Amino acid sequence: LDFKNRKLQIDSYLIKSAHTDEDSDNAYYLKSWKVEISMDGNEWNTIDERINDSELNGNYNMHLFKLNKMSNPFRFIRIFSDQQNWHNTNDFTIGKIEFFGNIIE
Repeated sequence: LDFKNRKLQIDSYLIKSAHTDEDSDNAYYLKSWKVEISMDGNEWNTIDERINDSELNGNYNMHLFKLNKMSNPFRFIRIFSDQQNWHNTNDFTIGKIEFFGNIIE
């Protein structure tokens, strides 16, 4: 996500898993991921990492993830996963994401 001319700091974020039909093979619930921030879109810093986290394993599951401290200011934020999801594929879906903190510019 690019916040353009805004700079943010966050201390937590909320993710809600997407809905998947019960008979679908496409249940792409996040299992392991990193949240990374950047000022320029080139150099990225990890502000949170989750490994084998089951909070989002299901339809419409929602969880607030708290950081250890307020993040540094950033313009860009991304969720990065190079691990398999709960159904052993590399894809993931997110139904909703919210960030909590401060807009500083």
